[in-house]
Amino acid sequence: MSNSLADQNRFEEHLANLSKERRTFNREDCAFEAVVQYHGIPKDTVYVTNLSLDGLMMIVTPSTYIPEEFQLLGLKEQPVNCSKIWQDGENIGVKFITELSTTKVTGISRL
Repeated sequence: MSNSLADQNRFEEHLANLSKERRTFNREDCAFEAVVQYHGIPKDTVYVTNLSLDGLMMIVTPSTYIPEEFQLLGLKEQPVNCSKIWQDGENIGVKFITELSTTKVTGISRL
């Protein structure tokens, strides 16, 4: 019986966390390509589908490897340091380590 109660408590906590908005900034739909770089070497092109000042969502091909920390090329004039927050198949949620400002974000086409 104690396992059931513990499972129920974890489930209720999970539901409460889902209802909280964790993002500081709203995300905007967009459509552009960027390049993932790690160990100083550009690796793969990814497709960015939404973007905010603190993160983005991108789509990768099934064979694309994305490490926990990497840089994205194509958002700004300089590489942007990023952290992979979650991955569900080809969809990846990214948090920016390098702060983005509202200026000098390049190549973005809103949908």
